[in-house]
Amino acid sequence: MSDRKRSSRRNRRPPVRHSIKVREVSATAERATATPQPESMPRMPAFEPVMFGMLAKVSVELVPLYTALAVVHDDMSGAHANACVPICHQLAGALAHLGFDAEVMTACAQVGDRDRQDVTYADIGVWDRPPIVRPDGTTDGHVVLWANSFRRLVDPTIAQAPMLMEAARTDVQFTLPTILPVASREQLLSMPTISTAKGPYLITWMLLPDWNEALMPALFGDIGEAMPYATLALAYECLHVMRALGEERTDLRQLHNRYPRLGDLLAGRRQLPELPSEPPAAFVRIRRAARGTG
Repeated sequence: MSDRKRSSRRNRRPPVRHSIKVREVSATAERATATPQPESMPRMPAFEPVMFGMLAKVSVELVPLYTALAVVHDDMSGAHANACVPICHQLAGALAHLGFDAEVMTACAQVGDRDRQDVTYADIGVWDRPPIVRPDGTTDGHVVLWANSFRRLVDPTIAQAPMLMEAARTDVQFTLPTILPVASREQLLSMPTISTAKGPYLITWMLLPDWNEALMPALFGDIGEAMPYATLALAYECLHVMRALGEERTDLRQLHNRYPRLGDLLAGRRQLPELPSEPPAAFVRIRRAARGTG
């Protein structure tokens, strides 16, 4: 559905056009009372879909999660960077279609240079008050994904941090989602913060699930209308990618026993709900706005 041209990539896999993008800014970009203009929204650099290469190496039990993330990461190329709310909800919904449990959590992330104490850290989201959703659906908040079935905390849009965005223009690795193993949801929520290094940068998250309700208005309007189609379309694309991957990785047969619902879907013994032949108008409007095509 996007009008972007990816001729060099179409030879490797069918084009993916299913993730939602909306305009969103972090607290570091504008104050909560301001209304951002579309032309001022930062965009991800154009990049090759490097995350698909991880699917040949990642542990078999993580293949479904990495597949969903790879599809979404591919579609983020050149799009508006700040779309954490719809992307995380789309991922959670698609994983649910495939038989997995995932939860969207409000959070605040802080990114800085780990070797320079004089560098100011950038906040993504807000930590001192509940986030605000503006009338146009944009927000000063941030969300991440707790993929409970895989015991992984995922931030698929951390590259929106200014330092990482700048680094991503010369190194595609900085566009990748951050994926952290955590033993359980209870352990995750018992930690005041959770941190990791990404190249020379230190990223620290504070999880704020008590503020989830404050971000629900971001799922109204076009986003709410488009989300059922977007989640289902992503689930279909994940099955397509995993079936193709199964021709290269014979160990993917383990998925049938490890994840019965997914195994039935991959084998055709069970079917996803039928995907409409045409996306809803709200989905098309979001795609056009994200790509700056009207």
